[in-house]
This record gives sequence, C-alpha cells and structure tokens, in this order.
Amino acid sequence: MTRKRAPKPIATMRLYPTKWFPLKGDGAYFEEERHLYVTVYVFATKEGMRWYWDRCERGSKHDYEARYCGLVRRTYNRKGERTRTLGEFAEVTFCKGALITEIVSHEFTHIALAYARRRKVAMSPDADTERDPGWMQREEVVCYAAGSLIRQFVNRAHALGLYDLHGGDK
Repeated sequence: MTRKRAPKPIATMRLYPTKWFPLKGDGAYFEEERHLYVTVYVFATKEGMRWYWDRCERGSKHDYEARYCGLVRRTYNRKGERTRTLGEFAEVTFCKGALITEIVSHEFTHIALAYARRRKVAMSPDADTERDPGWMQREEVVCYAAGSLIRQFVNRAHALGLYDLHGGDK
C-alpha cells in the first residue's frame, strides 16, 4: 500500500502589516512591521486545503472555502523556559477557486483582529465613543493592518495569475 502524497500549496506568501502612528492634528505616518507577519497558503483544490488543516485537527469535518488561524509561536530553551515569541501571528489558507473579494476580505479581517490582539490593542464592542476619545485610534490600527495585508495579498496573487483585479477569482 502506498501513501498518498501530501498536496503542496501552489503559492506561499509572507505578508507584513502596516503600523499606523497618529500625529498631532489629522496627520499620521505608516511603517511596515517586518518583525510580525502572516503566512498565506493557496492550494489548487479545496481537498488540498482540507488535507492541510486535517493534519492539524484530526477528524475535523470543515468544508470551508478558506481558513484562518491566529498563532502565538514561542521558542524554548533546554530547560523548557520560554525564550521569545516568534513573529508569525497568523496563518491563512485559500483554495484557488475561492479567491473572491468577500472571502479574502473576511479572512484578512480576522487576521487584522489577531494583529490587534498581538499588539495588545484593546478593542471593546461596548466602547462609549463620547467618553473614550481613543476609540478611533484603536479602530485605525485594525483598519490599516487589514488594508495593507489585503493590498499585499491581492497584488501578489494577481502577479501569480491567481486573482483577477476586476472580478475576484480566476
């Protein structure tokens, strides 16, 4: 009996969020956070993507078009003491046939929220906007991270022939 070969992704990308820095007045400046990143895998088929996730979650019966996972990866020394937290804070998989705007933006919204959690940005759904003047700045952290990650993904996927800028999928 021969073992079935593991499907390989047709594209792998590392994307970096943009950090937003408010300035006095209405100004702001932006900077890529190269020490934090997201890994994106695009598989040719849904079955290949499912195989990738099933090896991590034995017996899961998910039938998703895409899948996101927030991560906190750490290194440990020989004594088992944590030494540092690695920069990969999320991972997402897509299947080529499901690269449409709604799915891409949905998954990258999850990733932007994971970025906010990693940066320890307090996001409260009950924020009282009149009593909390910093609520907009916290939202901007998420919005700019999502925008920069989606831009990078769409540009790279388009360059690889996986994403049509005018219609979404190819």
